[in-house]
Amino acid sequence: MDPEIKPYQRNGLVAQRLTLEVDDCTKNLRNNEGLARKRLEGLERKLDKDPQLKEQYFDVFTGYEDEGIIEEVPSNEIVSSQPIYYMPHRPVVKESSTSTKIKPVFDASAASYNGVSLNDCLESGPSLNPDLVKVLIRFRRWKVALTADITKAFLQICVQQKDRDVHRFLFKCKDSIRIMRFVRVPFGNICSHFLLNATIKYHLQSFPNTEVIEELKENLYVDDWLSGADSAEEVSDKFKEAQRILALAGFPLSKWYFGDFDLDTETQLVSTKRAVLSLIAKLFDPLGLISPFVMYAKILFQDIWRLGLDWDEVLPKELQNKFQNWVKSIAALKYWKINRCYFPEISWSKLSGLELHAFGDASEKGYGASVYLRDPLGGGTYQVSFVVARSRVAPIKRVTLPRLELLGALLCARLLDFVMSALYLDKTVTIVVGLTQRLHLHG
Repeated sequence: MDPEIKPYQRNGLVAQRLTLEVDDCTKNLRNNEGLARKRLEGLERKLDKDPQLKEQYFDVFTGYEDEGIIEEVPSNEIVSSQPIYYMPHRPVVKESSTSTKIKPVFDASAASYNGVSLNDCLESGPSLNPDLVKVLIRFRRWKVALTADITKAFLQICVQQKDRDVHRFLFKCKDSIRIMRFVRVPFGNICSHFLLNATIKYHLQSFPNTEVIEELKENLYVDDWLSGADSAEEVSDKFKEAQRILALAGFPLSKWYFGDFDLDTETQLVSTKRAVLSLIAKLFDPLGLISPFVMYAKILFQDIWRLGLDWDEVLPKELQNKFQNWVKSIAALKYWKINRCYFPEISWSKLSGLELHAFGDASEKGYGASVYLRDPLGGGTYQVSFVVARSRVAPIKRVTLPRLELLGALLCARLLDFVMSALYLDKTVTIVVGLTQRLHLHG
């Protein structure tokens, strides 16, 4: 068993849990009911302005209680010798959600009277998530994609009886305030991610290493699973097997989808330093599919930074025009398509003679690297697929071009090693590295 994982029982099912206590919570944690009541009063004033949201928020808690996720504290247990802590909460509305559009968010970091919160008394635990970029790189091996997630993942793990009173909260029902507590692990805990990942990993250790088990171990990121197969029938079988395995630990796998995906980007026209940085941050591109496009904006932001402008100051006309033209070009990304699967016509397991081609170089503006897969088709022909790229702007403090080229070579070597690790390629794979062609990056 992983030494970072400590076993425990969850409703008779094999699961696991990290001991919550790190500091002496009995000594440090204080009953913060009064502060929680003040937060609830403020929340009620806001909800009174939106009766529909208030009713929907009430329904969420009613559902939690019906499902046994939360419970009312019995009157004879309200006063207890055990540590007591109340988590303030508020609704978060997510219109894009296909399931729960309104979710309560609990603040386990709210300080008590002595400045100590519940999260201060909990160990976060190490990150057990796989590398997201590696998961995405592996995801593109399959002809048919499979995505699914665990329903209410964190709320499927029980809190031990002795820890429930530090997971209390106040809930207004009509004209009375009810004192509630969590029976399951709330999302607001600093250790909730570790508890979820550790529980799943411990559960999977009890199964032999089949393809589905390996896929769940390597490609389940928090509660989202990215996998696939070479046919729709194989995808369906893989999902059903994963669903059966996770159900044994009380984790319902649902909201599954199989098919192909296109890159889509949305944005709006802005012209201040703050807005430029905000827009760059919104372009989530872990595989570097649009690295040259993002690189242009980063170089532009660096030019803006050199001018020493305030965050909300309008950009000079020349830079404003460059930025506006860049923003307009974002619309073209909606029509740009890239194959999700590297080689849709050939099963990944049947590829032979696979080659990795890596390129890295620099200019005075920055440096970068990219990696491609090349598959020989015979007769001197090949098919090539882009895998991943990385780019960096040159430091504001001037660096010589040879130094930047060395940085480009280093980035290239690291990226190549990263791809080999992500795709489980051995040392026999043919590697071709090119470090001579100059990058042309115009700011």
